[in-house]
Amino acid sequence: MEGNWKGKQIVSAFPEGKSTLDFRGTVKPSIPVSFDCKETKDERGLPLANVLEHQIDYMRNAIDVGEISFILCYITTLDKRYLIPGATVIKYWDRWQENKGKRGYNFIPLDEMIEVKSRNGILIDYLTPILRRLNDGNEKVY
Repeated sequence: MEGNWKGKQIVSAFPEGKSTLDFRGTVKPSIPVSFDCKETKDERGLPLANVLEHQIDYMRNAIDVGEISFILCYITTLDKRYLIPGATVIKYWDRWQENKGKRGYNFIPLDEMIEVKSRNGILIDYLTPILRRLNDGNEKVY
């Protein structure tokens, strides 16, 4: 943190670079959760160019320590919101990196996403699909 200190006094507490996702926190009794929000007009799915490498790095590390990590994606042309599990994001990212320049590898398709609907006044009820999968014993999907 060079330049953020003046003697023993902190003069700036802002991070020097990007390092995490849009949201990090805990839900229910003690479930660590992190996610990033994306928006696209592409009706096929989420273009991987919208995801940054530091976000993938964070998701890998988060999943390795048991955190639930995912992307919430709003597709404007469909006016629908989707949850994309972290494991799915990483799978498609890795495939994209291995196949740079080839057609068809540059997005996460809709059929790999979980539609998130409004419920009981909650605009984006992303907790319901997460808790459903956890209750089914599928915690590794994130």
